[in-house]
Amino acid sequence: MQIVVSTRHGELNRGIQEQIRVKLQKLLRLCERITEIDVIVDLGNHETVCVETQVFLEQAADVVVAVDGENVMTAVDQAQHKLAQQLRKQKRTARRSPPVREAAWDGMLDKEFDG
Repeated sequence: MQIVVSTRHGELNRGIQEQIRVKLQKLLRLCERITEIDVIVDLGNHETVCVETQVFLEQAADVVVAVDGENVMTAVDQAQHKLAQQLRKQKRTARRSPPVREAAWDGMLDKEFDG
């Protein structure tokens, strides 16, 4: 899994970037299908920091979260919490519904074809 940290309107030092990577690495405990996590830290507003996070999953929809916070690490903590909630929810709903490909084929088998 790859974690990409980038910034807008400023720079983050390597220590903070490494803390972000370590914190988001913990999401692998919830979902093994994560292929990449993109984090964009927007430092444009002097009062708040915006952290946008996108998690790419194998054979599932991507998970996107945007959080505003007082500083970078509090915003990352909030983003991690929201991502964990969404991954848990997606994991529960994935068990209930059949995969998309199987559902499409089942629907086609039910139709009668005139030929």
